[in-house]
Amino acid sequence: MITRLVRIVPGIVLVLATTGCSIAPGSFMEFEATKNSTPEPKTLNRQVSLTAVNAKVIDQLNKAENFTDSDLLETLNDERNRYEYRVGPGDVLSIIVYDHPELTIPAGEQRSAAESGNLVNPDGTIFYPYTGRIQVGNQTVDQIRNRITELLSEYIKDPQIEVRVAQFNSQFVFVTGAVNKPGRVPLNNIPLTLIDAIQSASGFAPNANHHEVKVTRQGLTASVSTYQLLKTGDLSQNVVLRPGDLVHIPDDSTQRVYVMGEVVKPGQVGMGATRLTLTDVLTEVGGIAESSADAAGVFVIRPSTRDANRVADVYQFDLRNSIAYVFSNQFRVQPNDIVYVSTTQLGRLNRVIDQVSPALDLINLTETAETSLRDLVDLSN
Repeated sequence: MITRLVRIVPGIVLVLATTGCSIAPGSFMEFEATKNSTPEPKTLNRQVSLTAVNAKVIDQLNKAENFTDSDLLETLNDERNRYEYRVGPGDVLSIIVYDHPELTIPAGEQRSAAESGNLVNPDGTIFYPYTGRIQVGNQTVDQIRNRITELLSEYIKDPQIEVRVAQFNSQFVFVTGAVNKPGRVPLNNIPLTLIDAIQSASGFAPNANHHEVKVTRQGLTASVSTYQLLKTGDLSQNVVLRPGDLVHIPDDSTQRVYVMGEVVKPGQVGMGATRLTLTDVLTEVGGIAESSADAAGVFVIRPSTRDANRVADVYQFDLRNSIAYVFSNQFRVQPNDIVYVSTTQLGRLNRVIDQVSPALDLINLTETAETSLRDLVDLSN
């Protein structure tokens, strides 16, 4: 997407030039492709929107980024409340039958509950006195307790039984990428959220990309923003993980903003784990070039995510107005944004003069040489 967007920037710039930078918020830019322009279809005017940034636009954009929803929080809490650990092979169960110590394996001072418990076999069964082999795989502790109670009732009147998992060994999620200790994280009877898993892997590495954390479940991958979670309180991003989930934290090499046009140092600006404003980006590249930049034509070109038929959303800043600097300091750029600073007519004229000057100097030098040669000829005569 970003490659295509960079390729059509010349066409967008042509549109900006023909509109004279006097565009109402939300309006569309007119564009007619020429044989010398970028080979985009003539419908580019319908694929690009231009919005003049004002206080209302800043408020709308920030509200969208700071999105929170009480319904999502309620859904997340419901998922946590419904969570039940299901026993699997390798788990160790502690089973206590009250008033019947002969049915309870003692855990002395030198033995932990895990060492003295009942190991779940690879086929999901355990052996218990009187009942024989019992299938406990993929069952909750309540289901196991009810089953053992039912079987022991044939031998013991009203058996009082407690079942718990003494050691969790069967279920894991896997955390990879830019964390301090990649590896598997065991699940237990407490719901494991995304942030819990990352903390269990000793936290983010310094080069972690907080904005595009990948969660893969049963072959499907979703992108989650822990930045939204930690900075703006969007709890919908803190998903409850399930056995076998893969959490991958990419590095921040893709977190870039591209700065083009009349700035002191055009190039890429890395975002890291934070969110930069337009003011931050312009400061990183040394500011706009005062001798050639058109302060009324500062544009942020953003790949469109709101409309599949839209190539880009373009936001215009008129930095001739001091209030616009307040807007630029509140406007948060996003990864793969392109910041373009247009050129003044005087700047374009100066550029032409700079290109022509060497030729003019050569002509002047030639004329001077010819004059000197004629003077020498006249003196010799």
